Amino acid sequence: MFKALLFSLLVLAVLLLSSCQFIHSFAGHDRFEIVGEILDLTPKSNTTQSDLGSEATESAAIEYPNVDVTMTREIAKADGSFKREVLAKGSFTDSKFTAVGRVQGDLQSEIRATIKVVINETEPISTEVVISAEKNVEFVLVTYIGKGNYELILKGSDLNSQDTAKRFRLSGDLRDQTALDLDSTNVQLSSTIYDSDGPRSVQLGSVMLQDGMFVIESDVEHLAVVDVQLRDGNTYKQAGAMVAEPGVEYEIRPVLDIGEFAVKALSEGAHSKLVDSWLWNDDWLDLMEQSWVAREAMMAEMRQAPPEEPVAMTNETAEPVEEDTSNSETEFARNNPAAPECQHVDLNAVILNLISEPSEDELPEFVKLATQAQEMTANIVKEIALTSENPWLSFAALNLDVFPYSDEWIKVEIEAYQRLSTMFNKEFAELNIDPLIEQKTHRIEVNENDLKLVPGQIVPTFQLASIDGEEVSLTNVLRNNDRILIDFWASWCGPCIASFPALKEMYESYHEQGFAIIGVSIDDTDEAWMQKSEELELPWVNLGENLGFDGPTPRKFGVQFIPKTYLLDSEGCIVQKDLETSQLKTVLTDRYGDVEEPTDTTDSTEI
Repeated sequence: MFKALLFSLLVLAVLLLSSCQFIHSFAGHDRFEIVGEILDLTPKSNTTQSDLGSEATESAAIEYPNVDVTMTREIAKADGSFKREVLAKGSFTDSKFTAVGRVQGDLQSEIRATIKVVINETEPISTEVVISAEKNVEFVLVTYIGKGNYELILKGSDLNSQDTAKRFRLSGDLRDQTALDLDSTNVQLSSTIYDSDGPRSVQLGSVMLQDGMFVIESDVEHLAVVDVQLRDGNTYKQAGAMVAEPGVEYEIRPVLDIGEFAVKALSEGAHSKLVDSWLWNDDWLDLMEQSWVAREAMMAEMRQAPPEEPVAMTNETAEPVEEDTSNSETEFARNNPAAPECQHVDLNAVILNLISEPSEDELPEFVKLATQAQEMTANIVKEIALTSENPWLSFAALNLDVFPYSDEWIKVEIEAYQRLSTMFNKEFAELNIDPLIEQKTHRIEVNENDLKLVPGQIVPTFQLASIDGEEVSLTNVLRNNDRILIDFWASWCGPCIASFPALKEMYESYHEQGFAIIGVSIDDTDEAWMQKSEELELPWVNLGENLGFDGPTPRKFGVQFIPKTYLLDSEGCIVQKDLETSQLKTVLTDRYGDVEEPTDTTDSTEI
């Protein structure tokens, strides 16, 4: 009897243990839910439902792709190899996905896994995710441009940090921000990382808001300037830059209640020195608020003002065109004396298309105030860039890119980079610092060349390969022609290509009278230049120096944009610069006279 009782107790114990294990499993300690949805944020056309009919609209609304989802994790084995465990698997039903995943063991600690999604049997897209007992795994398949182009983005949290010693954390509670559509806003972090392999762009996190909130945890080896963007549908809202630093937490906050956002560090560190020191400064905020109010007032005034009648303008001033300017010397001619070799150039006939910089008094009030705020920012960051004994802090100061765009400030950057080049080791400096010095130096040189090469000056010479492989020198083309247009272009430049029909017409009309064109391609590859040239059938001298804007020839000619043109005489003197095609036609007509349009003698009835 005792044995029977003991046996009954053992059976009962086993049942109880089994029940506990069942309850433990059912309660979710080794289970989790994975939820997904499709979000179509493709810009909608102005076509309304009444235009299409309700039946067509309803049909378009339910065309969801076939989406298969698999979640896996890698488990280390005793021999050092890994085995893959499938945690969850299933397919979308229309725009929704729900599945229950299960892991071996329990979820007392976080588990890293991979979500892989296959859409319409195309190449899979995937993302890493952290599973815990505290919350479900949620993701969104979002398309911004349609045509089956989807991004896989986690919802609420992107905890991609792999190393606690390198981890930083950015969070935000944006539930009260009416400037955002909380259901479609995506927070994106990106950065340029500088290390012994040279600079490279990396994505540090991407997450959709969940109930207006988000968390991103990621890793940086050292101080890094991170670009923070809020993507609301197809609209980007900059949240400024964050100086990411291991061990520091940050938060996105609204700025001035004007629909703008910025990052604030929650503890002292590099970000508080480089960004918070001015961005959350009361004086800076006051200037920006005044600038915003002034801008809104100006925009309101412009909306209420009646449209102005068009007024004929001169190239030099905002006054009406004078009836007789034949004997007057233009401001350009007075301020830009011709080179000794170019005294014959008529500087009073120069057509100016470039708009001169307005004086400070001419600037709108909101621009003046914003400029003051920028100067405050630049001076704070400049001090750190030029004096900090921490090279990474100085480097981050420069990478914030807050300095005004002027030669004066570019020279400050060059000085700071040259100092940094001696603070980092030689290999790092050669890969990451010295190219930036060259880039800034190049920018100043190009700008100075552009300012120097004006009508009345001699252009530098060059010799480049033609599309046929023949070396062609500018000197030879000058010697054999009366007027020569140098036209810098590239295969990707829409405005360049749009000008070619008019240029072809002028070339055909005036080539016999001494008008020549030299096209200089600044494509990145010879292949792009040759392919586009064959397509366009350019009839003039077609040369290529396909090193982009960094090539020696565009550099010497001050090419900062394309199309960039110089009209020369046979002496190599600049006669006109950066003319529109209609202006060029006027200049050529004044020199060579009108050209009769060819008459069509073909019988109109014939094909």
